[in-house]
Amino acid sequence: MDPKDRSNDVIASGVIKHVKPSAQLVGKLVGAPASELPTIYAAEGIWYDSLEALSNLVDAHPRDAKLRLIRAIYFAQVKLHDAAAHEMGLAGQPAVTVGP
Repeated sequence: MDPKDRSNDVIASGVIKHVKPSAQLVGKLVGAPASELPTIYAAEGIWYDSLEALSNLVDAHPRDAKLRLIRAIYFAQVKLHDAAAHEMGLAGQPAVTVGP
């Protein structure tokens, strides 16, 4: 960083909103297999919990290429292209360069 010229500084911000799960969501989650949790959360628009549930599956099954490809898609959706390319590589797929 150059304190005299801040034009090249990288700045990021974000917001995470805590959402109380609806009774309907809780009903779907109770007894649902771990493999369905990412889809259930995603359908409700709860992206971080969906990603966490998916990441838990990847951690439990690190050689499952399909799970890694799904996580690559999650990363690509939010323009985390390096992370998406890394997941593609771990899935044994050629990394596709997307974005700048």
